[in-house]
Amino acid sequence: MKRPTIDKTELGALPPLNDPVGPLIERDATTGAISVTTEGLKYIEYLASEFCTRGYIASRLGFSLATWEKLAGKTTDDPPTPLRAAYEAGRAALETETQRYHLLAMRKGNVITPMFISKTEWGKKENAGVTVDVAPKINFVLPGPMSEEDYLKKLGIDGPIDSRKPELRGKSPTEIMGLPQLPAPTSTKGE
Repeated sequence: MKRPTIDKTELGALPPLNDPVGPLIERDATTGAISVTTEGLKYIEYLASEFCTRGYIASRLGFSLATWEKLAGKTTDDPPTPLRAAYEAGRAALETETQRYHLLAMRKGNVITPMFISKTEWGKKENAGVTVDVAPKINFVLPGPMSEEDYLKKLGIDGPIDSRKPELRGKSPTEIMGLPQLPAPTSTKGE
């Protein structure tokens, strides 16, 4: 399948990668073991700083990704192998350059950039959990159970207070609303 052609001038294409200078690797004639030269390590750092993958870098040096992994050693090795140190130095340079471009955009007024940096670099979240304090703030002290007479006596009144207008006091809701009086319900059971 043929790849579609894209006018790279419209995209602001990146310049082509630089070609290496000098021999990048040396192979032992008897064992076939590969060692990366000083120029090779510089080239690894350069390619890593250009966001190239490990597989691409290995292919540019002339060996496989599997060989790369062997030469790179473990990520926990301290000190790291020269290959891993060169690769990590290049990736760190790329990360620093990227962060500096974000910082520049932020200082020029880009509002998206600080949100991105806050989330990716500082672990901030948009909808961080809210801590709710459910401890009681007001304590109500209620008296124990009592009769209606005791309650009214405690309040210092003789009976319930009717706060309706004087002309409505003593009337039922049906009388106030002018509804007809309904007959008392009768039982239909056993008739």
